[in-house]
Amino acid sequence: MPEGDHWNSRDLVPDEQTAVLVGRTILDRYFGKDVTSRFEPYRASLHFGEWYVLGETEAVREMRREQERLGDKVLLAMRGGGMPGLPTSARDGRVRGIAFQR
Repeated sequence: MPEGDHWNSRDLVPDEQTAVLVGRTILDRYFGKDVTSRFEPYRASLHFGEWYVLGETEAVREMRREQERLGDKVLLAMRGGGMPGLPTSARDGRVRGIAFQR
């Protein structure tokens, strides 16, 4: 482990790629790869020091394609069920919960 304050000034989960890797590993163990693989790709977004890792449903993928086609002219609403996800602390990597969320 690094010495001194150097370690204290770094986030354990510093970027989206790391957040997705950590989140996906935990979700695979919790739900099983047969379930989690249906929700690829997984994305992470940082909000107030927590990474929110979420998979995508076919409805979300379809909504993204439609948004790309239409541009910013139209706001599309998501429909369909939930997807695996979890919030993870950027600072120390703690997971606050695991759920199917929307």
